[in-house]
Amino acid sequence: MKINKAFKYFNRRLGLNKFFPDNNENNLVAIFDTSIGSLNVGDEIINKSATVFLEDIFHDKQITRLATHTGMGSIGLYIANTAKHRVVCGSNLISGGMFRSGQWNLSLLDVLRIKQHILLGVGWQTYDSEYSWTTKLAYKMLLSKDGYHSVRDEFTKKKLEEIGFRNVINTGCPTIWKLTKEHCSLIPTEKAKNVVTTLTARRQDPRLDKCMLDTLVDSYEHVYLWLQGLGDNDYFESLGDYDNITLIPPHLSAYDKVLKENESLDFVGTRLHAGIRALQYKRRTLVVAVDNRATEKSKDFNLEIIQRSDLDTNLYEHINSKFETKIKLDQDSIYKWMSQFK
Repeated sequence: MKINKAFKYFNRRLGLNKFFPDNNENNLVAIFDTSIGSLNVGDEIINKSATVFLEDIFHDKQITRLATHTGMGSIGLYIANTAKHRVVCGSNLISGGMFRSGQWNLSLLDVLRIKQHILLGVGWQTYDSEYSWTTKLAYKMLLSKDGYHSVRDEFTKKKLEEIGFRNVINTGCPTIWKLTKEHCSLIPTEKAKNVVTTLTARRQDPRLDKCMLDTLVDSYEHVYLWLQGLGDNDYFESLGDYDNITLIPPHLSAYDKVLKENESLDFVGTRLHAGIRALQYKRRTLVVAVDNRATEKSKDFNLEIIQRSDLDTNLYEHINSKFETKIKLDQDSIYKWMSQFK
């Protein structure tokens, strides 16, 4: 309450009240879309998956999309504050150093001018254990004290609870919300003829990534490589001559086409959301964990993963073994988050 009173005082003194229009009765919802201006097509997978649910929740509302990565500006801030709800959608958006990470591109002045938000499937950027006092204060200003925040894993939930939020629920990323028991039962358990893989240029390990590619080439009839992010193609070319690997352009439509049309196809690769997209298309999936995101999803939701450090000893055995896809969903938490807007 003291913080809110201080905001109102400074907004009045600085002449910022014009950014806070009355929005109690309007028909507008602002979605903060983490795929706008992103160099990672995985963010598009997140937001397309979330849109299915958001359009159902807000079926009678007008939806506008605003950017998180590229900043707001005064017009964007006014539009956001005009909306009745502001929903921040997915990605590893929050961290211990908000103003240093560049993920949620807001200045301190923006934080003072913008109304509070609800999180949807958002994650903590890395396993950093510390957060600055400015980050803590910024999140207390930005995030709703009343509505339920949806986070993608238990680690993120605990970090927000440390800051002081008690209205956080672990729903998982909206990309997995349709991976029900019935859906997963239709995913093959045995190795397919072909495989699609990914590399992560931002998290390189040339020896182990080359080991992965070599193992896949030896184990499958045909290997596809989807170039999900900026720099993936250059990194792939640096690993050696792989004329027998077919490249898929960095467009989600091109990746979806391969997932949809190839009759016998596995996914084995380092890109988490490329793997989840494969699961959406009922493809047997093994995600190579290169950061905290896949590891947390394995702990919380039973995603099938292999640590990259185990590739040279366990990958061949893992892909040639039989395994079932059994994603664990907390449907009650998902419903709890969705129903707050009704």
